[in-house]
Amino acid sequence: MIMTKKNKLIKFFEENKEQFTYDSIWWYSEMSTTISNLGNDFMKDCAMFSLMSINCSLERNIIKFEEYANTGKFKGLCPDKFDKLLIAETEIEMWNILGGRKIQNFFMNLYQPLNPNYVTIDRWSARLVGHDKNLSSKQYNMLAQVYFNVAQELNILPNQLQAATWVAYRNKMT
Repeated sequence: MIMTKKNKLIKFFEENKEQFTYDSIWWYSEMSTTISNLGNDFMKDCAMFSLMSINCSLERNIIKFEEYANTGKFKGLCPDKFDKLLIAETEIEMWNILGGRKIQNFFMNLYQPLNPNYVTIDRWSARLVGHDKNLSSKQYNMLAQVYFNVAQELNILPNQLQAATWVAYRNKMT
């Protein structure tokens, strides 16, 4: 019997519940602390951190972000977007500059982690439910909806579900 994406996600969540602690929802702890300790513009720093995450491990992303915070120099893809983010002043401007659903949602999950309207769907989220290739826009929307629906059933925020399953699945696969 073919297991639906929703059932796969629920099953994985239930099987790994013991790993899901406050600390595993990393943007509440490590990321918010890393970003806010810089003393800069928190919204802009969340956008910069999101931009630096393209094709980058979390560990490398943190290193790159700390280098940026100390030197003001950007290391990563899309240097043109970096320059635009430096002069952007509003959330909408930053959202539009970032482009790309994953990066935009990651930005909002960092900047407003209690906002229930955003969920970051990355390669780990997709792989967890059986997608091994890049997602089309339609597939991204469908998978995001799966996370929204399951989170509602579990009475947690979609980004909490994604973060908790991200940590557990990434740990199993690396």
